[in-house]
Amino acid sequence: ETEENEAPEELTERNKEQRRQREAARLIKEEMNRKIEEDMLRQQREERRHRVMSERRERDEEFNVAWALKKSEVEHKCRQDNAAWRSTAEFRDRRQKELVLLSRQFSPRQASTKEREDALASPSIIAYALLDSKLAQKGITPDELFDRLSCRTSSSQAIGATSFQAALLSLGLRTKSFDSIFDGLAEYNPVSPIERSVRVEDLHEMRLLANSHIGKEGCRWKLYVDMIHR
Repeated sequence: ETEENEAPEELTERNKEQRRQREAARLIKEEMNRKIEEDMLRQQREERRHRVMSERRERDEEFNVAWALKKSEVEHKCRQDNAAWRSTAEFRDRRQKELVLLSRQFSPRQASTKEREDALASPSIIAYALLDSKLAQKGITPDELFDRLSCRTSSSQAIGATSFQAALLSLGLRTKSFDSIFDGLAEYNPVSPIERSVRVEDLHEMRLLANSHIGKEGCRWKLYVDMIHR
């Protein structure tokens, strides 16, 4: 009787164990399927990202090639038109008239005010005019330089040669004549007899004087009187 009573109980335990094993196997399979799906989605996203980046690079390359070709065509046409214009009698006549006017306007003998005479003879104004010319060659406006300088100090505080040169370098301007230019700027309103420095507000004043008497702002060519030639 005892063996007959224990047999159904053992069968029930085996059934429970089998059900637990089947449930565990089902959970493991679901987890594996979930990971497979996640890997597939991750791979699809990565492939899509690479495809989008590749298409973007191709579009950029196509645009750059088209832009370079169009730019070359336009520049070539401009050079041709410019050369044709310079070969005309009208251009030679206008150039001669403009040179005469400039010569009269900037001649020291024709200076009508003391301010202009002082500007033409001022090493500081000449130095600023040379600085503006170098900025113009690099396509940099004075306002860009003043903004960089203002970030380093207030307009009333003096800026040393190192900070001034760092501001120029941050704009991409490197010049071998920096020391002579800064020496001229520092003479405008000396802050210290020992240390070279210049104020932003003084640069604004030099800008107005140079633009009025030495040459147009943003122009590479300036007219100034070197003291050695006076």
